[in-house]
Amino acid sequence: MTTRRQQKSASPGVRNAAVEATPVSTAFWQDIRWSLETFAVFVVWLLGCLLRLLGLAFRGLVALGRWVAASPRRGLDLLIAAAVAASLLSLVPPETDVQQAVVAPPLPSALDYSSSLDCLALNIYHEARGEPRDGQIAVAMVVVNRAKDSRFPNSVCDVVKQGGEERGCQFSWWCDGRSDKPTNRAAWAESRRLAEAVLAGDIQDPTGGALWYHADHVRPAWRMPIVQGPKIGRHVFYASKPKAQP
Repeated sequence: MTTRRQQKSASPGVRNAAVEATPVSTAFWQDIRWSLETFAVFVVWLLGCLLRLLGLAFRGLVALGRWVAASPRRGLDLLIAAAVAASLLSLVPPETDVQQAVVAPPLPSALDYSSSLDCLALNIYHEARGEPRDGQIAVAMVVVNRAKDSRFPNSVCDVVKQGGEERGCQFSWWCDGRSDKPTNRAAWAESRRLAEAVLAGDIQDPTGGALWYHADHVRPAWRMPIVQGPKIGRHVFYASKPKAQP
């Protein structure tokens, strides 16, 4: 008589003997076959969709032809409408023109105080970024005029930095103890564009050769012996010619 323990120990052996391992090559070809069958089903479905679309388009053209044949004037109206639509489409500018936007350069991670472009752009930015374009150009021209005058340093950066960084500076932003790094990206981009144009000589001097300026709400003592020039924006500009004595 077979005991329960013997039956239990014998059963796993029977199950293991019944399991046969599938060869690797057979499994590989089965996967390939399944993939091909799936792809074939997709291709058939896609071709069916295309055929249905072509059928609908053909039926639409046939219906349109019958509609036009019913009245010759309809064909003429259809041609006129197509011509008007083509003309309207030709008036639409390209996408690049419609979406054209001025991309401001990134704010500088470090400032170059030896570059004339950076020095002049910084002076425009800190002295006149809230001014209209003419006012910003006028401020820039004073720096350039000083660099050309023998009474001032002979480079743009030296003119901007004249007088030291702690006291006696010519431009208040240079010695106010605050960071010089621009924070307004759009204003900085405009300052750089104007500085580049001024240095290239592409812009006429609106100040008449001015070497000094001050805000219109102050009355500095140094303005007395020199001739006052134009007021541009919120600044008053002065030339170097002394006033005639009475």
